[in-house]
Amino acid sequence: REFSQASNIDPKFRLARDRFVEAFLSLNNGNYWNYDCTRGSETKRVECPTTSRSALGLTRFGGRDCFSYASDWKGKDAGGGEVNYYVKQKDGIYWAGMTVGFGEASGQYLGNAEPAILYLPYEMEAGKTWSQTGRYTVSGKGPIGQGEGQYTSSGTVMALETVEIPALGTVEGYKVETKLDTAGLPYDIHAVGTNWFVPGIGYVKTLVDMKKANGKRLSLFEYLLTGYHID
Repeated sequence: REFSQASNIDPKFRLARDRFVEAFLSLNNGNYWNYDCTRGSETKRVECPTTSRSALGLTRFGGRDCFSYASDWKGKDAGGGEVNYYVKQKDGIYWAGMTVGFGEASGQYLGNAEPAILYLPYEMEAGKTWSQTGRYTVSGKGPIGQGEGQYTSSGTVMALETVEIPALGTVEGYKVETKLDTAGLPYDIHAVGTNWFVPGIGYVKTLVDMKKANGKRLSLFEYLLTGYHID
């Protein structure tokens, strides 16, 4: 089954099937994506640290060969970053876990998902859904604490929509909604992500609404792509 590309994607990304995975989302070493970020409610937003995301290439994580992808947070009251680890499988790109640094005072923590969580399916069609359950382990230092619990993850491809992006102008992107819930950890969360994905480029806009298990909001972030480089 052939993938349906957004109509305005550069023709260089319309590649043969054996190169499809690479064109879908390139995580090769040296590629990067820059985002402006705002935080707050739908009616009141404040600037928060800009985010630079860089592909670091293949590495070992959790006993698997993974593509690593670093995010650095820059701005007032910021300092730190994270590295996320992804596995490319036959039906999509999966998130295997992350390491996060909060500065010298609080050290790092490591989160590991088993099995890895579907991050992006290759088949982008409105109405496509998926769900998973598995084990999530947190170790090291940080606000989440340490322990092992369960995760429930789900996602839906909502539609192909037109979206205005600083780096690209008006483009078509697939709107993808994802949900993640954890249970049994010292710091359980309920996170809803609304993402606009352009094949061959990546996520161009993201809204993240994260709450504690008791419903108290932790954060509401919006990220807009302002620049990128892809080989």
